[in-house]
Amino acid sequence: MGIDMHTRLDAAFERLGPRLKIAARYVLDHPDDVALYSMRTLAERAGVAPATLSRLARAIQCEDYETFRHSYRAMVAGRHDPGASFAGRARALKADAGNRKEAMREQAEAVVGNIDNFLASGYRESLDLAADILISARSVQVVGMMSGFSLAIYAHYVASMAFPNWSLLRTQGGSIANSLYDLSEEDAVIAFSSEPYSRATMVACQDARAAGVKVVAMTDRRSAPLARIADVALVAPADSPHYFPSIAAQVTVIEGLLSTMLKRAGSETLTKIETIEAARHAYGEYWDEEKEASSARS
Repeated sequence: MGIDMHTRLDAAFERLGPRLKIAARYVLDHPDDVALYSMRTLAERAGVAPATLSRLARAIQCEDYETFRHSYRAMVAGRHDPGASFAGRARALKADAGNRKEAMREQAEAVVGNIDNFLASGYRESLDLAADILISARSVQVVGMMSGFSLAIYAHYVASMAFPNWSLLRTQGGSIANSLYDLSEEDAVIAFSSEPYSRATMVACQDARAAGVKVVAMTDRRSAPLARIADVALVAPADSPHYFPSIAAQVTVIEGLLSTMLKRAGSETLTKIETIEAARHAYGEYWDEEKEASSARS
């Protein structure tokens, strides 16, 4: 229940008023505090009045603050470790070894829940805006470090088949500045980051924004630092019983975004895909059962 409440609060973040956003950001960043402290103490820590916390609970269709707090107590009570670190999550997973629920099924249920939460978040306007920004950009730099690295690699690999103006930002040799140096308001960045958030990704996006570059963020929370500085944020939860944040929902969003872009882009994207596919066949990059069998016989 607590995790659902936490996700509900995250999904409602952007439509909250200024004071409620202050309270919500504190709760999202310190969920254990809701369970551990009184409303008055929590309000002091968050820098708001106690009544603001009551209004926050009602703003996400919670009956009252005590119901809100109870959900967080249940969430904390159900964990063996706060899980603030990868090691903490791993310890909690190891301590749960006696749980007879199959790990694969538990992981799959978390992934389905993350995707369902994205679909229920009113994503369409953000997805359409992100597609428009990326299609109209002169160039697109793909940024992702740490947990966002594999997402950046995948997004660039798939997108570059249809959109040759996509480039993967390289970090070797301190070349981030080189990659961003020539960007302007005609260009765009798409960045990937989930908690714990990569400082390098944030700095790269801050520099891009300072140069007038449009920033599309893909992250795990509406209150995430990357979401707060982006022109548009696509938010897919990364909740997982595993010791590492799940990227499955964000992979799904990448695929949905690229499908949306392909539908809207010109026919040259189809020509590009056909050309690359033909070249891969010509270079023998795909396994061909008949050719391999013939080669083995000769």
